[in-house]
Amino acid sequence: MASALASVKGNPAYPRKWAGLRSFVRDGEPVAGFDAAAHGFFWLAGQGGGGIMTAPAMAAAVAALATGRPFPAPLPAFGIDAARLAPARLRRSRGRRGDDADAAVARRVKEAGGAPGVAGRAGLLDQ
Repeated sequence: MASALASVKGNPAYPRKWAGLRSFVRDGEPVAGFDAAAHGFFWLAGQGGGGIMTAPAMAAAVAALATGRPFPAPLPAFGIDAARLAPARLRRSRGRRGDDADAAVARRVKEAGGAPGVAGRAGLLDQ
């Protein structure tokens, strides 16, 4: 392990460190599923500090949602279903029309510079 770390440290191919984004949404639930407003965009966010603990269940849910397969049978017994994870619930929870919410998201992403990972920096995941 030490030799692996030593080979990365000082290597110009690894100019900085990155630890990921610890994102939350207002209702405290993870977000997973295709976004109806952004064709082909799949959400997997909002796991906050529970990413490691929720990883097995979220992996099963995301695999089903991304491939169109049936939702895994054990998850609904724990109150987890596609509607509870759906990105569309975030628009509904704010009481905004989808078009208005999409315009607000586009404006905030543009203001934040439109770079990768900008949704978290623009405050879009903590709505």
